[in-house]
Amino acid sequence: MDSSTNDDVQPVGVYRSGPATVDQPGGTVPSNRRLAPGGNKIERISHHTKSLVEDISAWVELKVKLTQIEIEERLDAKINGLIASAVVGVLAALSGLFALITLALGLAALLIAAGLSHPLSYFLGFLVVTLLLLSVAMIVRKSKPDVISVGDKKAHVEEKKLTPVGEPARLEARSETKNG
Repeated sequence: MDSSTNDDVQPVGVYRSGPATVDQPGGTVPSNRRLAPGGNKIERISHHTKSLVEDISAWVELKVKLTQIEIEERLDAKINGLIASAVVGVLAALSGLFALITLALGLAALLIAAGLSHPLSYFLGFLVVTLLLLSVAMIVRKSKPDVISVGDKKAHVEEKKLTPVGEPARLEARSETKNG
């Protein structure tokens, strides 16, 4: 074997003293990232470290921008949803109002057909609708429905089940002393 064919094969742990082939013009590394020809190891390590720091800081900046854009998109979606819900709510409220007015006027027309005077029948029609709404409001208030639920209900139930070992006995003793 002659030495010209062995130059390309390097034993493990032995490196060339010159720059790598990708650092030379025409390599795959961009020109602003190429190592200066020659130079010692400390200069090359310093150059690589600076390049690495620049790459990491650019990556962090991009990650921050991406996070900002994602937050803005989520916020836009929430705001659009709230606006749509508000429009639907206002239209539903107006529809309900007109439905109640129609009901009151319909009751007034029935009372007029039954022989009552016009002003009294309108008053009684609106009074009946108002009393109906008040009774529904009282029923809802007494039933205390859970309209809004925050968090996971299973987690909330499991959280209530977890009590310290001596706690139930003390609670039972307190309730017995209050009752008896």
